[in-house]
Amino acid sequence: MSADRTTTEHHLTGHGWVKGTFGAYSYTKEEIPAPPDRIETWNRQTEQASGFAPDVSWWEKVWETDQVSEEVKTSIRLKFPRRID
Repeated sequence: MSADRTTTEHHLTGHGWVKGTFGAYSYTKEEIPAPPDRIETWNRQTEQASGFAPDVSWWEKVWETDQVSEEVKTSIRLKFPRRID
């Protein structure tokens, strides 16, 4: 079992990124509803294999609207790149 594993939702909206629900080891620690104007929802996973290992992070897209054209989505993605923090 890893020393630490967290998941944080991030929602892309027309106004930028909005932080969502936060959890650790599949348990929700902080429930934040998704904004109604979201374009995409991404989960940022962070895992530390042991107390001595560095954090390893990765992103996965878990939801995308079909109500907005691909051109508009691309424009918003370029305007608000995904955060690395």
